[in-house]
Amino acid sequence: CSDVKAEYMECLKLNGMKAEACKKLSGSYLKCRMERKLMAEEELSRLGFHEVEAANKAPLPEASESDMHQRKKAGFIAGVPRR
Repeated sequence: CSDVKAEYMECLKLNGMKAEACKKLSGSYLKCRMERKLMAEEELSRLGFHEVEAANKAPLPEASESDMHQRKKAGFIAGVPRR
């Protein structure tokens, strides 16, 4: 699998060490290792390789300005549920 690893490392260098840009190569490297029994077989989706189409993602609703003002006035803290 050293050829795939070399491609992945080159991709990282070309993309400023940003792994997201080289995700397909990373998946290919893991598949190669699994095929050669160098690591335990596992679904790539369980390893964080999800093929999600942008079209299938539902956009998050935007908060209105009055809603944001009310949250600010009430002392809104992200992650803390409303009462």
